[in-house]
Amino acid sequence: MIDNPRARVSEVLYPPGVRRESYMRSTDQIVVFLDDCTFDRIDAETGAVLHRERKSGEVLWHAKDELAPVLVNTGERAFRTLLIELRDPIEDYVENAGRDPRTAPSAGTDSQE
Repeated sequence: MIDNPRARVSEVLYPPGVRRESYMRSTDQIVVFLDDCTFDRIDAETGAVLHRERKSGEVLWHAKDELAPVLVNTGERAFRTLLIELRDPIEDYVENAGRDPRTAPSAGTDSQE
């Protein structure tokens, strides 16, 4: 969707029953859920499973170098997210914008997805 020196924005599709493997987050990330959904979050280190539900419009923040969990869509339909990867350190955005998106009232800081 967008790919420039400061950010990459892409739509991610999670088909039913398909497993997204764990990975190390290489950038600070903002995730916007575009659809209501249910999924299992599987901790990559312990294997612990949490069943999660998200509503369209919910927003999550993830920090660079976090280990992303395994995700499995447990719903009957695919769901989509908008993944915004910030290539500059978050401090650069805060300095320019005057506020920290990690603590903005509308941004969740749940690092469990």
